[in-house]
Amino acid sequence: MSDFLRYSKRIDESYIGDSKKLSTKTQIKAAFGDYMEENNISIDDILKIQQNMIKADIISLHRDEEFLVLTIDGFIDNEYGYIKSYKGDIKLGDGIPPFGFIVVRIIELKNGWYFYYST
Repeated sequence: MSDFLRYSKRIDESYIGDSKKLSTKTQIKAAFGDYMEENNISIDDILKIQQNMIKADIISLHRDEEFLVLTIDGFIDNEYGYIKSYKGDIKLGDGIPPFGFIVVRIIELKNGWYFYYST
């Protein structure tokens, strides 16, 4: 999910790319309402997540079975942020989901958490 304030916005597989910022319940529902209804996603939960992301300066989050990726910033072909690995160590040269950017610098934190830079 993105914070809905950038050029591209996404919830799971639903994606839109435009210059509008989606910051109200009405705006988010207009853009993603059908997808949220089909997938039983609560607009109130989305708004809570969005507000927490904005407070933490996180522009995007991705969760799968192996990783939780919290992107702080990036540009077209790179990004940086925090990543939690559920599968083991992350090393230079590994790909970071969801876009497969390659880790060029990694700082190990604790309990499977890292701060990463990619390109």
